[in-house]
Amino acid sequence: MNYLKLSLFFLALSLPFLASADPWDCMSKTEAEALKTYLEKNPFILDYCDCCDDIAREYDNKKVKGYLVEIKKVEVVSCSWDEERYSVQVTEHKVWSSGYVERGTFEPDATVDLADFPGADGAWPVAANYAYTLQKGKAVTLYKVNGMTEEKTDCRAPYSFPAPKVIKMGCWKKRKYRRFYKKRRK
Repeated sequence: MNYLKLSLFFLALSLPFLASADPWDCMSKTEAEALKTYLEKNPFILDYCDCCDDIAREYDNKKVKGYLVEIKKVEVVSCSWDEERYSVQVTEHKVWSSGYVERGTFEPDATVDLADFPGADGAWPVAANYAYTLQKGKAVTLYKVNGMTEEKTDCRAPYSFPAPKVIKMGCWKKRKYRRFYKKRRK
């Protein structure tokens, strides 16, 4: 058997497992400052990698996890892979709910392990293309809200933001989220 053909065959088989979607966590200083200001006023995001979801569904039919997160403290720092650009680093946060995004809707699931959350081990940069906020009743990526780009992707973004009634927490704890949700639905 031809070893070159065999090698190419195995390389082709491994490509889906090597595929990944790049997070947009580096930006200009102006964009980073604007994103920081936005998150300080609108602290709830849905952290969900829509392109990762498309890849996972195509190759192994698994759902990708999503997390409803309250951003409590952020700072602008130099980007880890480009010192001339900047990232918005989350230094304090609270995960309100974890689950899956199914057919564009966040479905809370208590069995989702929070250890898989990007910020489980400490500070983490906000990926503007994988963090969604609520704007006029729809889930919108932070890069669109921040005016960073009009680039379109073919990835399956969530259609809706988690309603307060689906979040499993006591009513006193949810009051802040309900206010955010009601204000941002308009």
